[in-house]
Amino acid sequence: MIVKPIMSAGGKSVHHIKSENGSYFINGSPTEPDAVTSTIKDLDEHLVVEYVDQHEYSEEIWPESTNTVRVLTMIDPDTGEFFVGRATHRFGGSGTGPTDNWSGGGFAVPVDVDTGQFQQLVSYSTEEGKQQFDCHPETGTTVAGKHVPHWDRIQSAVLEVAEIHEQNPYVSWDVVLDSNGEPQIIEGDCAPGLTTLQLGWGLFEDERIERFFESDFV
Repeated sequence: MIVKPIMSAGGKSVHHIKSENGSYFINGSPTEPDAVTSTIKDLDEHLVVEYVDQHEYSEEIWPESTNTVRVLTMIDPDTGEFFVGRATHRFGGSGTGPTDNWSGGGFAVPVDVDTGQFQQLVSYSTEEGKQQFDCHPETGTTVAGKHVPHWDRIQSAVLEVAEIHEQNPYVSWDVVLDSNGEPQIIEGDCAPGLTTLQLGWGLFEDERIERFFESDFV
């Protein structure tokens, strides 16, 4: 299971708790049952959610974290219909623990919203600056040029949820494609950071996005 704070950012204070063959693990490290109990008791205002076994494509790129697709939906002021404006896929690394957060040392990959195709992985640190890779530098798995499997399912899932929550005309959804190829929406954020969502294309390259930010919805 995953235990995470109700209010947080950057993947902070996320715990992946697992039992296997009578042994217990927190964020991949072996621990005792009493330590699991005390860890959970010490947490305040946290959610307990089911762990999602991710699709094999994501496991091959980086298996130690849950790797999510961040999909930005917004409403077209001219038509009143929701659309997918931008998307980026995050992948963890050796320093991110069970999360995939870019701000914590992970990688972001711009995704073409029309085709689901990956561009290059991008990382950023104050020491190294911006770096780009065709392959995940720690597993060697090729990313650039490949596609997110079942991209059409992911788009349909987020658009359906966006319409249900139409009172929020602008949301970024974190989605995991599970081992059966079904999209699982982890969370929605109505005030997302926009840096990773603009690594491939600027927001205003899409006229619908520009119209949205000029509209009364903002």
